[in-house]
Amino acid sequence: MPSIRASTILLVLALSMSLLLSPAPQAQAQYEDLIARVKPAVVLVQVKHVLGGEGHGSGFLYNPSGFVLTNQHVVAGAKSISVVLSDGRTLPATVVDYIRRIDYACPPRVETWIDAAVLKVEGAGLPTIPLGDSATLRQGQEVLVLGFPGGVGTEEVSVTRGIVGALRAGWFQTDATMLPGNSGGPVVDREGRVVGLATFGTGQFFKIGGVVAINSVRRMAEFALTPGAPRAQEFRVTGSEYVGPIVVGRKRVMRITYDPGNTSNKGGSAEYTTEITQVVNLAGAFLYTYRDSDGDEFQNFLDADGLFRVADSEKGWKTTFREPRVLLGFPTCAGLSWKNQWLRQNLSSGAAYQITESSRIQSTKEEVSTPAGGFSQVLQEGGGFEVVETKGGQVVFRSTSTFWWAPGMGVVRSVEERQGTNERWLYELLSHIVPTSSQ
Repeated sequence: MPSIRASTILLVLALSMSLLLSPAPQAQAQYEDLIARVKPAVVLVQVKHVLGGEGHGSGFLYNPSGFVLTNQHVVAGAKSISVVLSDGRTLPATVVDYIRRIDYACPPRVETWIDAAVLKVEGAGLPTIPLGDSATLRQGQEVLVLGFPGGVGTEEVSVTRGIVGALRAGWFQTDATMLPGNSGGPVVDREGRVVGLATFGTGQFFKIGGVVAINSVRRMAEFALTPGAPRAQEFRVTGSEYVGPIVVGRKRVMRITYDPGNTSNKGGSAEYTTEITQVVNLAGAFLYTYRDSDGDEFQNFLDADGLFRVADSEKGWKTTFREPRVLLGFPTCAGLSWKNQWLRQNLSSGAAYQITESSRIQSTKEEVSTPAGGFSQVLQEGGGFEVVETKGGQVVFRSTSTFWWAPGMGVVRSVEERQGTNERWLYELLSHIVPTSSQ
Protein backbone atom coordinates (compact mmCIF):
# COMPACT_ATOMS: atom_id res chain seq x y z
CA MET A 1 0.00 0.00 0.00
CA PRO A 2 1.50 3.41 -0.92
CA SER A 3 2.24 5.90 1.84
CA ILE A 4 0.00 8.94 2.45
CA ARG A 5 2.67 11.14 0.88
CA ALA A 6 2.89 8.94 -2.23
CA SER A 7 -0.90 8.89 -2.55
CA THR A 8 -1.00 12.68 -2.38
CA ILE A 9 1.63 12.98 -5.12
CA LEU A 10 -0.31 10.57 -7.35
CA LEU A 11 -3.53 12.53 -6.80
CA VAL A 12 -1.83 15.84 -7.67
CA LEU A 13 -0.36 14.31 -10.84
CA ALA A 14 -3.75 12.91 -11.90
CA LEU A 15 -5.46 16.26 -11.37
CA SER A 16 -2.72 18.04 -13.31
CA MET A 17 -3.08 15.67 -16.26
CA SER A 18 -6.87 16.09 -16.32
CA LEU A 19 -6.46 19.85 -16.44
CA LEU A 20 -3.99 19.56 -19.30
CA LEU A 21 -6.22 17.24 -21.34
CA SER A 22 -9.50 19.12 -20.73
CA PRO A 23 -10.35 22.36 -22.54
CA ALA A 24 -9.86 25.39 -20.35
CA PRO A 25 -13.04 27.35 -19.50
CA GLN A 26 -11.92 30.12 -21.87
CA ALA A 27 -11.40 27.60 -24.71
CA GLN A 28 -14.82 26.06 -23.99
CA ALA A 29 -16.42 29.50 -24.21
CA GLN A 30 -14.64 30.07 -27.51
CA TYR A 31 -16.15 26.82 -28.84
CA GLU A 32 -19.61 27.92 -27.81
CA ASP A 33 -19.21 31.36 -29.38
CA LEU A 34 -17.70 29.88 -32.57
CA ILE A 35 -20.50 27.34 -32.97
CA ALA A 36 -23.17 29.96 -32.38
CA ARG A 37 -21.54 32.14 -35.04
CA VAL A 38 -21.27 29.54 -37.83
CA LYS A 39 -24.26 27.31 -37.09
CA PRO A 40 -26.91 29.49 -38.84
CA ALA A 41 -25.14 28.95 -42.19
CA VAL A 42 -25.20 25.13 -41.97
CA VAL A 43 -27.98 23.62 -44.11
CA LEU A 44 -29.67 20.27 -44.59
CA VAL A 45 -29.58 18.93 -48.17
CA GLN A 46 -32.44 16.57 -49.08
CA VAL A 47 -32.51 14.55 -52.31
CA LYS A 48 -34.81 12.22 -54.21
CA HIS A 49 -32.79 9.80 -56.31
CA VAL A 50 -33.56 9.02 -59.94
CA LEU A 51 -33.28 5.29 -59.16
CA GLY A 52 -35.71 5.63 -56.26
CA GLY A 53 -35.36 6.37 -52.58
CA GLU A 54 -34.49 9.49 -50.62
CA GLY A 55 -31.46 10.64 -48.71
CA HIS A 56 -29.87 13.61 -47.05
CA GLY A 57 -26.54 15.27 -46.47
CA SER A 58 -25.21 18.54 -45.13
CA GLY A 59 -23.85 21.73 -46.61
CA PHE A 60 -23.22 25.37 -45.82
CA LEU A 61 -23.88 28.80 -47.32
CA TYR A 62 -20.71 30.54 -48.42
CA ASN A 63 -22.37 33.45 -50.26
CA PRO A 64 -25.37 35.46 -48.98
CA SER A 65 -27.24 35.20 -52.28
CA GLY A 66 -27.85 31.48 -51.79
CA PHE A 67 -24.75 29.56 -52.91
CA VAL A 68 -24.20 26.32 -50.99
CA LEU A 69 -21.19 23.98 -50.88
CA THR A 70 -21.74 20.27 -50.28
CA ASN A 71 -20.36 16.93 -51.50
CA GLN A 72 -20.96 15.80 -55.07
CA HIS A 73 -21.92 12.34 -53.84
CA VAL A 74 -24.78 13.86 -51.82
CA VAL A 75 -26.53 15.12 -54.98
CA ALA A 76 -25.19 12.75 -57.67
CA GLY A 77 -28.13 11.00 -59.31
CA ALA A 78 -30.72 13.25 -57.68
CA LYS A 79 -33.85 14.05 -59.67
CA SER A 80 -34.77 16.76 -57.16
CA ILE A 81 -32.87 18.63 -54.44
CA SER A 82 -34.10 20.82 -51.61
CA VAL A 83 -32.20 22.77 -48.96
CA VAL A 84 -33.50 23.40 -45.44
CA LEU A 85 -32.19 26.68 -43.99
CA SER A 86 -31.59 27.38 -40.31
CA ASP A 87 -34.75 29.53 -40.19
CA GLY A 88 -36.83 26.48 -41.16
CA ARG A 89 -37.47 27.37 -44.79
CA THR A 90 -37.20 24.58 -47.38
CA LEU A 91 -36.10 25.83 -50.80
CA PRO A 92 -35.62 24.01 -54.11
CA ALA A 93 -31.98 23.87 -55.21
CA THR A 94 -30.20 23.50 -58.52
CA VAL A 95 -26.67 22.26 -59.19
CA VAL A 96 -24.36 25.00 -60.47
CA ASP A 97 -21.16 22.96 -60.70
CA TYR A 98 -19.51 19.82 -59.37
CA ILE A 99 -16.23 17.96 -59.20
CA ARG A 100 -15.55 14.31 -58.34
CA ARG A 101 -11.94 13.20 -58.66
CA ILE A 102 -10.92 9.98 -56.95
CA ASP A 103 -7.65 8.26 -57.76
CA TYR A 104 -7.19 4.76 -56.39
CA ALA A 105 -4.02 2.69 -56.29
CA CYS A 106 -4.06 -1.11 -56.10
CA PRO A 107 -4.33 -2.90 -53.72
CA PRO A 108 -7.26 -0.51 -53.12
CA ARG A 109 -6.20 2.65 -51.36
CA VAL A 110 -7.13 6.29 -51.91
CA GLU A 111 -4.53 8.56 -53.46
CA THR A 112 -6.64 11.63 -54.31
CA TRP A 113 -10.15 12.41 -53.09
CA ILE A 114 -11.96 15.56 -54.24
CA ASP A 115 -15.73 15.54 -53.93
CA ALA A 116 -17.78 18.77 -54.00
CA ALA A 117 -20.77 20.45 -55.58
CA VAL A 118 -22.16 23.99 -55.60
CA LEU A 119 -25.92 24.39 -55.20
CA LYS A 120 -28.02 27.52 -55.63
CA VAL A 121 -31.19 28.50 -53.78
CA GLU A 122 -33.06 31.75 -54.17
CA GLY A 123 -32.23 34.12 -51.35
CA ALA A 124 -30.53 37.31 -50.23
CA GLY A 125 -28.73 38.35 -47.08
CA LEU A 126 -28.39 34.76 -45.92
CA PRO A 127 -25.90 33.81 -43.15
CA THR A 128 -22.55 32.52 -44.41
CA ILE A 129 -19.32 30.95 -43.22
CA PRO A 130 -16.04 32.31 -44.67
CA LEU A 131 -13.65 30.00 -46.54
CA GLY A 132 -10.30 29.44 -44.88
CA ASP A 133 -6.93 28.25 -46.22
CA SER A 134 -6.41 24.49 -46.00
CA ALA A 135 -2.77 24.93 -47.05
CA THR A 136 -2.03 26.21 -43.54
CA LEU A 137 -3.34 23.05 -41.84
CA ARG A 138 -0.89 21.17 -39.64
CA GLN A 139 -1.00 17.67 -38.22
CA GLY A 140 -2.59 17.80 -34.76
CA GLN A 141 -4.54 21.00 -35.43
CA GLU A 142 -8.00 21.07 -33.90
CA VAL A 143 -11.12 21.21 -36.09
CA LEU A 144 -14.91 21.11 -35.62
CA VAL A 145 -17.35 19.24 -37.88
CA LEU A 146 -20.93 20.50 -38.24
CA GLY A 147 -23.83 18.82 -39.98
CA PHE A 148 -26.78 16.47 -39.77
CA PRO A 149 -25.49 12.94 -39.02
CA GLY A 150 -27.63 10.04 -40.17
CA GLY A 151 -29.57 8.09 -37.57
CA VAL A 152 -29.53 11.00 -35.11
CA GLY A 153 -32.10 13.20 -36.79
CA THR A 154 -32.24 16.23 -39.00
CA GLU A 155 -33.94 18.68 -36.66
CA GLU A 156 -30.75 20.16 -35.24
CA VAL A 157 -27.14 20.74 -36.28
CA SER A 158 -24.67 18.43 -34.52
CA VAL A 159 -21.03 19.23 -33.76
CA THR A 160 -18.05 16.94 -33.23
CA ARG A 161 -14.44 17.82 -32.47
CA GLY A 162 -11.16 16.25 -33.56
CA ILE A 163 -7.67 16.89 -34.84
CA VAL A 164 -6.06 16.74 -38.25
CA GLY A 165 -4.66 13.21 -38.35
CA ALA A 166 -2.88 13.31 -41.72
CA LEU A 167 -2.66 15.54 -44.79
CA ARG A 168 -3.40 13.86 -48.14
CA ALA A 169 -3.72 14.81 -51.83
CA GLY A 170 -6.82 17.01 -52.01
CA TRP A 171 -8.10 15.88 -48.61
CA PHE A 172 -7.10 15.34 -45.02
CA GLN A 173 -7.86 12.87 -42.28
CA THR A 174 -9.43 13.59 -38.91
CA ASP A 175 -10.56 11.62 -35.87
CA ALA A 176 -13.75 13.68 -35.49
CA THR A 177 -16.76 11.36 -35.74
CA MET A 178 -18.58 11.70 -39.07
CA LEU A 179 -21.67 9.70 -40.01
CA PRO A 180 -23.19 9.48 -43.52
CA GLY A 181 -25.53 12.46 -43.02
CA ASN A 182 -22.54 14.66 -42.19
CA SER A 183 -21.41 14.46 -45.81
CA GLY A 184 -20.89 17.94 -47.25
CA GLY A 185 -20.97 19.70 -43.89
CA PRO A 186 -18.36 22.35 -43.02
CA VAL A 187 -15.17 21.48 -41.16
CA VAL A 188 -14.00 24.69 -39.47
CA ASP A 189 -10.85 25.80 -37.68
CA ARG A 190 -10.68 27.63 -34.35
CA GLU A 191 -11.32 30.94 -36.13
CA GLY A 192 -14.57 29.70 -37.62
CA ARG A 193 -13.30 29.43 -41.21
CA VAL A 194 -14.15 26.47 -43.42
CA VAL A 195 -11.04 24.40 -44.13
CA GLY A 196 -12.82 21.39 -45.62
CA LEU A 197 -15.98 19.44 -46.38
CA ALA A 198 -16.85 16.40 -44.26
CA THR A 199 -16.91 13.57 -46.81
CA PHE A 200 -16.71 10.10 -45.30
CA GLY A 201 -16.23 8.23 -42.05
CA THR A 202 -14.81 4.76 -41.64
CA GLY A 203 -13.20 2.53 -39.07
CA GLN A 204 -14.55 1.50 -35.68
CA PHE A 205 -17.08 4.07 -34.43
CA PHE A 206 -16.40 6.11 -37.59
CA LYS A 207 -13.28 7.57 -35.97
CA ILE A 208 -11.32 7.80 -39.22
CA GLY A 209 -12.79 10.61 -41.25
CA GLY A 210 -12.01 11.98 -44.71
CA VAL A 211 -12.33 15.71 -45.35
CA VAL A 212 -12.04 17.36 -48.78
CA ALA A 213 -9.60 20.27 -48.41
CA ILE A 214 -11.28 23.57 -49.20
CA ASN A 215 -8.40 24.75 -51.40
CA SER A 216 -9.04 21.86 -53.81
CA VAL A 217 -12.54 23.20 -54.56
CA ARG A 218 -12.05 26.94 -53.98
CA ARG A 219 -11.68 27.80 -57.67
CA MET A 220 -14.93 26.00 -58.50
CA ALA A 221 -16.74 27.70 -55.62
CA GLU A 222 -15.56 31.17 -56.66
CA PHE A 223 -16.29 30.71 -60.37
CA ALA A 224 -19.79 29.46 -59.56
CA LEU A 225 -20.70 32.94 -58.32
CA THR A 226 -20.30 34.45 -61.80
CA PRO A 227 -22.71 33.56 -64.62
CA GLY A 228 -20.79 32.51 -67.73
CA ALA A 229 -17.58 31.75 -65.83
CA PRO A 230 -15.84 28.40 -66.55
CA ARG A 231 -17.40 25.36 -64.94
CA ALA A 232 -15.50 22.31 -63.71
CA GLN A 233 -18.24 19.67 -64.28
CA GLU A 234 -15.61 16.99 -63.79
CA PHE A 235 -16.23 13.33 -63.03
CA ARG A 236 -13.11 11.18 -62.87
CA VAL A 237 -12.90 8.04 -60.81
CA THR A 238 -10.33 5.30 -61.32
CA GLY A 239 -12.18 2.73 -63.43
CA SER A 240 -14.51 5.12 -65.25
CA GLU A 241 -12.00 5.39 -68.09
CA TYR A 242 -13.02 1.89 -69.17
CA VAL A 243 -16.62 2.92 -69.82
CA GLY A 244 -15.90 5.11 -72.82
CA PRO A 245 -17.49 8.44 -73.76
CA ILE A 246 -21.13 8.75 -72.74
CA VAL A 247 -22.50 10.99 -75.49
CA VAL A 248 -25.57 10.90 -77.69
CA GLY A 249 -24.75 9.47 -81.10
CA ARG A 250 -21.89 7.23 -80.01
CA LYS A 251 -22.07 4.03 -82.09
CA ARG A 252 -20.38 0.67 -81.78
CA VAL A 253 -20.46 -2.14 -84.31
CA MET A 254 -19.82 -5.65 -82.99
CA ARG A 255 -19.47 -8.99 -84.72
CA ILE A 256 -20.90 -12.13 -83.10
CA THR A 257 -19.45 -15.49 -84.05
CA TYR A 258 -21.35 -18.59 -82.92
CA ASP A 259 -19.75 -22.01 -82.55
CA PRO A 260 -22.43 -24.72 -82.00
CA GLY A 261 -20.09 -26.99 -80.02
CA ASN A 262 -21.49 -30.51 -79.74
CA THR A 263 -25.05 -29.48 -80.69
CA SER A 264 -26.64 -29.90 -84.11
CA ASN A 265 -27.12 -26.15 -84.48
CA LYS A 266 -25.60 -24.24 -87.36
CA GLY A 267 -22.65 -21.96 -86.70
CA GLY A 268 -22.17 -18.55 -88.24
CA SER A 269 -21.56 -14.85 -87.63
CA ALA A 270 -23.54 -11.62 -87.71
CA GLU A 271 -23.07 -7.93 -86.99
CA TYR A 272 -25.08 -5.63 -84.78
CA THR A 273 -24.88 -1.94 -83.88
CA THR A 274 -25.53 -0.09 -80.63
CA GLU A 275 -26.09 3.66 -80.35
CA ILE A 276 -26.51 5.93 -77.33
CA THR A 277 -29.81 7.74 -77.82
CA GLN A 278 -30.22 9.69 -74.58
CA VAL A 279 -27.92 10.98 -71.81
CA VAL A 280 -28.99 12.67 -68.58
CA ASN A 281 -26.22 14.22 -66.48
CA LEU A 282 -27.37 14.25 -62.85
CA ALA A 283 -24.60 16.27 -61.17
CA GLY A 284 -21.90 13.94 -62.48
CA ALA A 285 -23.88 10.71 -62.36
CA PHE A 286 -24.93 9.63 -65.85
CA LEU A 287 -28.18 7.91 -66.75
CA TYR A 288 -28.10 6.90 -70.40
CA THR A 289 -30.05 4.79 -72.88
CA TYR A 290 -28.72 2.89 -75.86
CA ARG A 291 -30.52 0.98 -78.58
CA ASP A 292 -29.25 -1.93 -80.67
CA SER A 293 -29.97 -2.81 -84.28
CA ASP A 294 -32.71 -5.25 -83.16
CA GLY A 295 -34.61 -2.35 -81.61
CA ASP A 296 -33.97 -3.43 -78.03
CA GLU A 297 -33.18 -0.70 -75.49
CA PHE A 298 -31.02 -0.77 -72.38
CA GLN A 299 -30.54 1.83 -69.65
CA ASN A 300 -27.28 2.18 -67.72
CA PHE A 301 -26.24 4.31 -64.75
CA LEU A 302 -22.69 5.48 -64.02
CA ASP A 303 -21.53 6.92 -60.72
CA ALA A 304 -18.46 6.70 -58.48
CA ASP A 305 -19.33 3.13 -57.45
CA GLY A 306 -19.31 1.74 -60.99
CA LEU A 307 -21.38 1.09 -64.11
CA PHE A 308 -24.84 -0.44 -63.61
CA ARG A 309 -27.65 -1.80 -65.77
CA VAL A 310 -30.92 -0.45 -64.38
CA ALA A 311 -33.47 -1.38 -67.07
CA ASP A 312 -33.81 -3.16 -70.39
CA SER A 313 -36.55 -3.63 -72.93
CA GLU A 314 -36.07 -6.64 -75.18
CA LYS A 315 -38.75 -7.83 -77.57
CA GLY A 316 -40.62 -10.81 -76.13
CA TRP A 317 -39.07 -10.52 -72.68
CA LYS A 318 -39.72 -8.75 -69.39
CA THR A 319 -36.66 -8.15 -67.20
CA THR A 320 -36.88 -7.18 -63.53
CA PHE A 321 -33.84 -5.98 -61.61
CA ARG A 322 -34.21 -6.28 -57.84
CA GLU A 323 -31.13 -4.09 -57.57
CA PRO A 324 -29.12 -2.40 -60.32
CA ARG A 325 -26.96 -4.97 -62.12
CA VAL A 326 -23.26 -4.21 -61.65
CA LEU A 327 -21.55 -4.27 -65.05
CA LEU A 328 -18.21 -2.99 -63.76
CA GLY A 329 -17.39 -2.11 -60.16
CA PHE A 330 -14.93 0.55 -58.96
CA PRO A 331 -12.12 0.69 -57.99
CA THR A 332 -10.89 -1.49 -60.83
CA CYS A 333 -8.33 -3.51 -58.91
CA ALA A 334 -7.61 -7.17 -59.65
CA GLY A 335 -9.54 -9.34 -57.23
CA LEU A 336 -12.63 -7.14 -56.93
CA SER A 337 -15.70 -9.39 -57.21
CA TRP A 338 -19.48 -9.01 -57.14
CA LYS A 339 -22.74 -10.87 -57.80
CA ASN A 340 -25.97 -9.95 -59.57
CA GLN A 341 -29.42 -11.49 -59.67
CA TRP A 342 -32.39 -10.60 -61.87
CA LEU A 343 -35.57 -12.15 -63.25
CA ARG A 344 -36.60 -12.68 -66.89
CA GLN A 345 -40.03 -13.69 -68.10
CA ASN A 346 -40.91 -14.86 -71.60
CA LEU A 347 -44.00 -12.86 -72.59
CA SER A 348 -45.33 -15.50 -74.99
CA SER A 349 -44.86 -18.66 -72.90
CA GLY A 350 -44.95 -17.09 -69.45
CA ALA A 351 -41.86 -19.05 -68.41
CA ALA A 352 -39.80 -17.19 -65.80
CA TYR A 353 -36.12 -17.55 -64.98
CA GLN A 354 -33.80 -16.34 -62.26
CA ILE A 355 -30.33 -15.42 -63.50
CA THR A 356 -27.37 -15.31 -61.14
CA GLU A 357 -24.16 -13.72 -62.37
CA SER A 358 -20.76 -13.85 -60.66
CA SER A 359 -17.97 -11.50 -61.77
CA ARG A 360 -14.38 -10.85 -60.82
CA ILE A 361 -11.70 -8.51 -62.16
CA GLN A 362 -8.82 -10.75 -63.23
CA SER A 363 -6.32 -8.23 -64.57
CA THR A 364 -5.97 -4.64 -65.80
CA LYS A 365 -2.86 -5.10 -67.95
CA GLU A 366 -3.98 -7.25 -70.86
CA GLU A 367 -3.19 -6.83 -74.57
CA VAL A 368 -6.14 -7.56 -76.87
CA SER A 369 -6.46 -7.65 -80.66
CA THR A 370 -9.81 -7.10 -82.39
CA PRO A 371 -10.90 -6.29 -85.98
CA ALA A 372 -11.11 -2.66 -84.84
CA GLY A 373 -7.45 -2.69 -83.77
CA GLY A 374 -5.22 -3.60 -80.87
CA PHE A 375 -5.69 -2.33 -77.31
CA SER A 376 -3.38 -2.20 -74.31
CA GLN A 377 -3.95 -1.81 -70.56
CA VAL A 378 -7.15 -3.78 -71.05
CA LEU A 379 -9.20 -4.89 -68.05
CA GLN A 380 -10.21 -8.56 -68.02
CA GLU A 381 -13.37 -9.50 -66.16
CA GLY A 382 -14.23 -13.17 -65.72
CA GLY A 383 -17.29 -14.88 -64.33
CA GLY A 384 -20.31 -16.95 -65.19
CA PHE A 385 -24.10 -17.22 -65.38
CA GLU A 386 -26.58 -19.67 -63.94
CA VAL A 387 -30.14 -19.70 -65.32
CA VAL A 388 -32.76 -21.40 -63.15
CA GLU A 389 -36.50 -21.87 -63.71
CA THR A 390 -38.37 -20.02 -60.98
CA LYS A 391 -40.96 -22.82 -60.87
CA GLY A 392 -39.32 -26.03 -59.72
CA GLY A 393 -35.81 -24.59 -59.45
CA GLN A 394 -34.42 -26.62 -62.36
CA VAL A 395 -31.13 -25.39 -63.79
CA VAL A 396 -31.60 -24.51 -67.47
CA PHE A 397 -27.92 -23.93 -68.18
CA ARG A 398 -24.67 -22.64 -66.78
CA SER A 399 -22.01 -20.74 -68.70
CA THR A 400 -18.67 -19.05 -68.20
CA SER A 401 -17.93 -15.59 -69.54
CA THR A 402 -14.98 -13.27 -70.04
CA PHE A 403 -15.12 -9.56 -70.92
CA TRP A 404 -12.28 -7.32 -72.04
CA TRP A 405 -12.73 -3.58 -71.32
CA ALA A 406 -10.41 -1.15 -73.12
CA PRO A 407 -9.77 2.40 -71.88
CA GLY A 408 -12.03 4.87 -73.69
CA MET A 409 -13.87 2.07 -75.52
CA GLY A 410 -15.83 -0.12 -73.15
CA VAL A 411 -16.09 -3.84 -73.93
CA VAL A 412 -14.09 -4.64 -77.07
CA ARG A 413 -14.22 -8.42 -76.82
CA SER A 414 -16.21 -11.03 -74.89
CA VAL A 415 -16.61 -14.80 -74.89
CA GLU A 416 -19.42 -16.91 -73.46
CA GLU A 417 -19.15 -20.69 -73.31
CA ARG A 418 -22.06 -22.87 -72.26
CA GLN A 419 -21.31 -25.86 -70.08
CA GLY A 420 -22.46 -29.24 -71.34
CA THR A 421 -23.10 -28.23 -74.96
CA ASN A 422 -19.76 -26.40 -75.42
CA GLU A 423 -21.53 -23.72 -77.44
CA ARG A 424 -19.46 -20.57 -77.77
CA TRP A 425 -20.32 -16.94 -78.57
CA LEU A 426 -17.49 -14.57 -79.47
CA TYR A 427 -18.15 -10.81 -79.60
CA GLU A 428 -15.56 -8.51 -81.19
CA LEU A 429 -15.49 -4.78 -81.85
CA LEU A 430 -15.53 -3.87 -85.55
CA SER A 431 -15.80 -0.08 -85.32
CA HIS A 432 -16.38 2.71 -82.85
CA ILE A 433 -17.84 6.10 -83.82
CA VAL A 434 -18.08 9.14 -81.57
CA PRO A 435 -19.70 12.37 -82.88
CA THR A 436 -17.05 14.89 -83.88
CA SER A 437 -18.35 17.54 -81.48
CA SER A 438 -17.78 15.14 -78.57
CA GLN A 439 -14.27 14.01 -79.40
